[in-house]
Amino acid sequence: MITRMLELKGLFLHPFSWTLGLGTVSRMNTSLEQSGCYSNRETLLRCSDARRELELAIGGVLRAEQQIKDNLREVKAQIHSCISRHLECLRSREVWLNEQVDLIYQ
Repeated sequence: MITRMLELKGLFLHPFSWTLGLGTVSRMNTSLEQSGCYSNRETLLRCSDARRELELAIGGVLRAEQQIKDNLREVKAQIHSCISRHLECLRSREVWLNEQVDLIYQ
């Protein structure tokens, strides 16, 4: 009864080693493969598909990370440019105001 429950859950108890494992070669595996409930090839294909999907997802994450780094550099350059322009305007305004004070003083 316990062995049948383990079969239904996809877990196989090897009768000689008493270890719980996935996909052990035993009479249970053979009966499940024949019944169509379990197939090493199907499992391998699903794992392969999942791996491919993970690799694609990881590639997408790496591309997104690179895009973020590129955007970061661009934003920093824009901030620097903007601040530099504003500082130049402030210096010009400072010079002009000092000249105005000098004119009023005279």
